[in-house]
Amino acid sequence: PHRHIVISIPNLLWPWLKEDRSRWKLYMDAAISMLNECLSIFTHQKLRVGAIIVLHPFGKDTDFQPHLHIIMTEGGFNSKLKFIHKKYLPAGIMRKKWMFYVLKLFQKFGLSNSLVSRCYKLYPNGFYVWVH
Repeated sequence: PHRHIVISIPNLLWPWLKEDRSRWKLYMDAAISMLNECLSIFTHQKLRVGAIIVLHPFGKDTDFQPHLHIIMTEGGFNSKLKFIHKKYLPAGIMRKKWMFYVLKLFQKFGLSNSLVSRCYKLYPNGFYVWVH
């Protein structure tokens, strides 16, 4: 079983992401880190999720609006390579974890501290996560 998820960042981060295409991989790496941690939290054991991540750099109006579409397994593999099923994914926790991971990684690669602080202030519930 799998799940389709869409995640994004607010438009105030778009210029930083657009400035250098090598940052697009960071964006996708942050998604994998968030998914692995969330599934580990939800199941109370360390898991690795299976996922396909597709970056859509543009929205319907063809403006730069980078967002990620993710097809992920409903669960993950533990250290013994046993698949642990997890159907329910609380979006509220995922929103906050998504914001944390993407800002932490972006900050490590040059995003200003002031912009990171502004994001935490403006988005106390986290960044956009849609769990189908």
